[in-house]
Amino acid sequence: MANGTNVIRWDFQGEETQRWIFELLETGYIDINIQSKVENQTALMYAAMRGSDHACIFLIQSGADVSLKDTQGKTAYDYAIENGHYELAELIKFHISRSEK
Repeated sequence: MANGTNVIRWDFQGEETQRWIFELLETGYIDINIQSKVENQTALMYAAMRGSDHACIFLIQSGADVSLKDTQGKTAYDYAIENGHYELAELIKFHISRSEK
């Protein structure tokens, strides 16, 4: 898990999986903002690419940094827009504006 690829590629579907991930986050075994070595992408970015509303909400509520950028300078918001997930992009944009205050 050191490079983040295992963490970012998890399937966030299901309450039991989310509860397990949340427990790991609380223990400090997982850095929710860990970025992959090559692209510097986060779990939130991958969830935004897939349009996974539940995963994005879970990650944001768990403390994911919505302002992080990958090697291309893209954020989770950019990936949501790029993949046609406009409602999800608005949710992320709302949290970006809150984090800037």
